[in-house]
Amino acid sequence: MPPRPPQGLADLAPPGRRWRAPWRIVDPPARRRNVRAAVAQSPALLHPLSRAVLQPRGARARQAGLAPSRSGSSARGGASAGVVSLTAAVIARDEEDSLPDCLESVAFADERLVLVDAATHDRTREVAAHHGARVEERAFDNFAAQREAALNMSSGEWVLFVDADERVTPALRREVLARIADPGGTRAFWIPRHNYLMGRLVRHAGWYPDYQLRLLARAAARFDAHRVVHELAVVDGEMGYLREPLVHFNYGSLGEFIEKQERYCPFEARRWLATFGRPRPRALLGQPAREFWRRYVELQGFREGVLGLVLSSLLAYYAGKAIYLARRASPDGPT
Repeated sequence: MPPRPPQGLADLAPPGRRWRAPWRIVDPPARRRNVRAAVAQSPALLHPLSRAVLQPRGARARQAGLAPSRSGSSARGGASAGVVSLTAAVIARDEEDSLPDCLESVAFADERLVLVDAATHDRTREVAAHHGARVEERAFDNFAAQREAALNMSSGEWVLFVDADERVTPALRREVLARIADPGGTRAFWIPRHNYLMGRLVRHAGWYPDYQLRLLARAAARFDAHRVVHELAVVDGEMGYLREPLVHFNYGSLGEFIEKQERYCPFEARRWLATFGRPRPRALLGQPAREFWRRYVELQGFREGVLGLVLSSLLAYYAGKAIYLARRASPDGPT
């Protein structure tokens, strides 16, 4: 968890949204209407960024062979040749649809680096290269190792980590450039995120402000090898906060959400073992109960209506499943 943010950041959230009926959560046409409304209410987003969600899935892939991308230096406004101040780093696997809009949103960086998982099966490599990014490849072992590898491959004095389903808004771009130009001794910055789940901006149940430690002074940062999922950088020096949010187009359906949680669970089990050792039997019930209470009550997931209940329940279930996997993987066996 990040340290407590300074006062005044709570008012960054946009006005509250009305309760949505259960069928609005899973109905694809309704999701698209909800996303259009959410994007229209968010002054931080420009139309090119909203295309990432509003277009059909195949449209962005087809665009990869069309309009040429801007170079990092020209978008930055005249960065000197050979002088690299900022690298935008993207970790990607099978992201040919999301990658073009992501790379366009970070075109202001002096260098754009895409570290591709060697197990990628789609055109992620070709799409990244077409849009002017430097493409590197590495076999995936865990998320922390991938981030650390990307950090070491970067040329910039500062590294901005962005996922393929995230977008840097113009307001965040201006803030990033201003802060790295005059960091004042700060060596890393937490960035808030606007998470859109199934077409809705979710502001409770732990989904906002959802601070991410993404802007790092390369020489002062490394990634914690024990945090194999939800990886976190270790920073030698002071850390600060940005005000403008990173936009995260997260989980278009409950199926996508469940699929990703299933993939995360083994890594979370390994993190638990490395950090706490073998969990006790009572944790099989205690951990999911605590997670549900934290998400639904303490973090006010109930204010998101049915979606908040579903998300809190699923995250509680996967907290319990991670404990179960950790007990099975421990040397003492599954008892």
